Order: sequence, then structure tokens, then C-alpha cells
Amino acid sequence: MSTILVLGGSNGRTLEKLANKRDCQVIFHDGKNHGGVKKTFRSVIKKCDVIVVQKGACGHVSIDVAKEYAKKYDVPLLFNQGFGGTGALEMGLKHLQAA
Repeated sequence: MSTILVLGGSNGRTLEKLANKRDCQVIFHDGKNHGGVKKTFRSVIKKCDVIVVQKGACGHVSIDVAKEYAKKYDVPLLFNQGFGGTGALEMGLKHLQAA
């Protein structure tokens, strides 16, 4: 089962429901740094197959940390222009199917 990390937004529950219908697993993080994101991002990026950043709903610090760990752990990093959960999930699934 594929695992997609979605960074940014506030639609975690919706993403989980959509992921169940599409036979994949989703890890959601709102993209806010809450005083530090390095430990959190390191652990979730190790567990995922692809990262989708919702650019309209994610801060610069979180994006920079995600880029750093995506490169370090060789995980594909995609950018969704909006902040819709369905678009982010579809983008991740399309990438995984193409790979």
C-alpha cells in the first residue's frame, strides 16, 4: 500500500476518507511549525513514498525542511498550487502510478 504525505491545509480527516477509497494511506501535517518541525518531518518522511506540498497552505520554513529531508531520504517532492485535499491526493497517486 502506497503512503502519501500531504503537507499544508486543514483537511486531514477528508484526506483519510479519500485515501481509504483509493486503497492508499495518507499522512497529513498542517504545515505549521509549532516551534519546530525537523523531528516530526524526519519521522514521517521516512515512512512515505511521495510528498505533496500544498503551496497555498504551507509556510516557507516547513517547505524548506521538507525539501531538505526529501533530498536526504530520496523521496519525491511534488507541489500542488492550491490547498485542496483531493487535488493533492490525486497528484500523489498519479506520480506513484507513473513510477
